[in-house]
Amino acid sequence: MPWIPVVLTAAVLIFLYQNQQACSVKLGKYYTLAELTNTSQPFDNTPTAEACQNLKHLVANVLDPLREKVGPVIITSGYRSPEVNAAVGGSNSSQHMSGNAVDVRGVTASNEDIVEALSQLPVDQVITYYDSGHVHISSKSSGNRGEFLYKGSEGYEWMA
Repeated sequence: MPWIPVVLTAAVLIFLYQNQQACSVKLGKYYTLAELTNTSQPFDNTPTAEACQNLKHLVANVLDPLREKVGPVIITSGYRSPEVNAAVGGSNSSQHMSGNAVDVRGVTASNEDIVEALSQLPVDQVITYYDSGHVHISSKSSGNRGEFLYKGSEGYEWMA
């Protein structure tokens, strides 16, 4: 049955091509869906259609403008399926699960530079984490609170 390896090889190539295409889906000027859904957890992390729309909003209104102000930022955590969110110890109400939040770290910009740039953008919540060195950013299509917090060893503090 020499045709079995040919069929399997074709199926594998089609699968790889489709995954490559999915990974390169641009959500804005700088960011791809793959960057915003990357996880080390062994669970499906495919966003819902609503979460995809929220990710596009987040990229267009916050992440792309942020990059233009401070340079590249690394997405350390983006969309999380409920299983991924539970595995990483995320809050049950985490905005990561709706595609409205990301955690970032600057490549050349400091957290202070990132927070300063975010103060001019439509954000719901910005939390600078002392222990991990990343900045949590959330933004919704409406009803943003504009909250800026600092999470230190003593808990959360409002930033002035």
